[in-house]
Amino acid sequence: MGQEHVAQTGEIIFSLIEMRYGSDAAFERAANLPPKTVNNWRRGRSSSYMKMLPELAGLFGVSVRDLLQTEEGERDGVRLTAEEHELLTLFRATDGLPDRERAALTETIRNTIDLYLASRAGKGK
Repeated sequence: MGQEHVAQTGEIIFSLIEMRYGSDAAFERAANLPPKTVNNWRRGRSSSYMKMLPELAGLFGVSVRDLLQTEEGERDGVRLTAEEHELLTLFRATDGLPDRERAALTETIRNTIDLYLASRAGKGK
């Protein structure tokens, strides 16, 4: 696995830490990791997270494939960005909602994005 792919997996993990735990320290406590572990990951001093993918996937409620963005993480040959992956993870968290509620939430998100883009177009971007 190339260094670029390791770095991309790290970015996905950092995004999930922020989204699910709010801080590196909170995540480290939940994962029973020594303090400053994530800081070392972020600074490129360590990529030990690659050895912990199954445990990390469990903590984040995603699959190892999601963290690695293998074939399932690609669409039309294009890899998802960290932001796209975060939105997908948030959307997948709605799987437990009744179909009607999930559809309403999806429609709300779609309308919000459409309204935002329409307002930006009116301002000349």
